[in-house]
Amino acid sequence: MEFTTVGKTSFHTGRKMEIWINRSEDFELCNTTINRYRIVYIVSGNGVVAIDDLKFPVSQGCLILLNEKQTLTKIESDKISAYSIYFGPEIVNSALTIEKMNCIVFDDLDQSTKSDFGTVRPFLRNPADKRVFRLFEVTRLRVLELFDLIEHEATMQDNHFWPCSLRQYIIQLLFLIARINANEAEMQIEIPDASKELEKVVLYLHTYYHTKITLTSLANQFCTNRTTLSERFKSEFKVTIITYITRIRIQVAASLLKNTKLTIDDIANRIGFLDTPNFCRNFKKYMKASPGEYRQTVSSSGAACMQKK
Repeated sequence: MEFTTVGKTSFHTGRKMEIWINRSEDFELCNTTINRYRIVYIVSGNGVVAIDDLKFPVSQGCLILLNEKQTLTKIESDKISAYSIYFGPEIVNSALTIEKMNCIVFDDLDQSTKSDFGTVRPFLRNPADKRVFRLFEVTRLRVLELFDLIEHEATMQDNHFWPCSLRQYIIQLLFLIARINANEAEMQIEIPDASKELEKVVLYLHTYYHTKITLTSLANQFCTNRTTLSERFKSEFKVTIITYITRIRIQVAASLLKNTKLTIDDIANRIGFLDTPNFCRNFKKYMKASPGEYRQTVSSSGAACMQKK
């Protein structure tokens, strides 16, 4: 498979561009090393993915960046769906092939190529633990808009300028990704290492935290008894299973309060709390502020940062 877009209409018939859009990413292609950089956007669902050997929880609104040497594996999934873009850096600048990217001397580049190099640098230089991002709502909407525009130009090819437009939209997306990469507030947290006995339990908790989970149901799920599971978990992670689940839920809630306009009731329901008062009590216990106070604080901080920029 070439992972290219080929001119099919009367406009630039046969022209190849180093980009391919996949609206139904099944993670099979991402689980191989190919000569393309990849952008994967989680449209819906929850789950756990692995980039090489590192595991990350993902959910709607997460963005994943992969270079040509990395693989992405779906470990646990609760109805995950995703979009993806496979591209070669030469779509930005013909001097920036993947082979050349790995041995480029930045100071030897002309000014225009230096600027273009900056747009694809996140795929080259990022460590694996900075490859998954949970996006702010406004960023998420813009990413989806650019995905739509890129797909339209690649599939419709309805005017003489479609190759130029396609290139411009991918450059806009890459500039946005460069900004996301520089913003640690949008970085995702890695799943902690676990022993072989508890790894599947931890992955399950990070995938199904939004459902009703009890110690009994969890023990039944993994064919063990409550006491053994509880003791092993607390010995390894120094907290109870219920505390661990609550921490996951509060972490996700904090992200939703910061990055979306969902109501507090909606957030409580989405992360697995049966009633809002219980959610608010737990949130304040861990975050030292009520959900409303937390949202106001992070909104004020974000506004201050925007003013500085």
